[in-house]
Amino acid sequence: MPELVFSVVCSRAIVDRLTNGLSIIDVVDGIAINNDAEQLADNKASTIALNPPLTIVQLWARENASSDETFTNRILVIAPDRKKFSQPGMQLSFHGKLNIRSIMTLPSIPAKGSGLYRIVSQEKVKGKNGSDRWQTRAEVPINIEIIEQRTEAPAESNDFFPTEP
Repeated sequence: MPELVFSVVCSRAIVDRLTNGLSIIDVVDGIAINNDAEQLADNKASTIALNPPLTIVQLWARENASSDETFTNRILVIAPDRKKFSQPGMQLSFHGKLNIRSIMTLPSIPAKGSGLYRIVSQEKVKGKNGSDRWQTRAEVPINIEIIEQRTEAPAESNDFFPTEP
């Protein structure tokens, strides 16, 4: 079974083409998002776009490189109200290596208001009865504050020019 060495949420990750070195840019533990208050109030938005999107970087390792092990990993977002929103699973393969990286992008989050969201990494494993189940491997908490913006134009004001006495 592969071991999840680390799971980091950041704004972006860069892999150097010559050295294969990994640079993790701007590790994220909280963000503030500007959003339209009317759209949130009407519940028209099921998701909130992230600009820039969040990037999840993971390092997976194993002890034996003699086999070509493949497994399925997915990201699950748990909103402050504990509702779960899963991303599609992705196949990862070691191809004879001892460790591999996965870099995934999360372009939006569920529109469930401000609070503590959890970015959960899960691996598909065989249960005792032989059926597939998802096993949680890591949880990264992210504090998200949604700042509501008004879409209406500000009222006209003549405060810039003093009035004559």
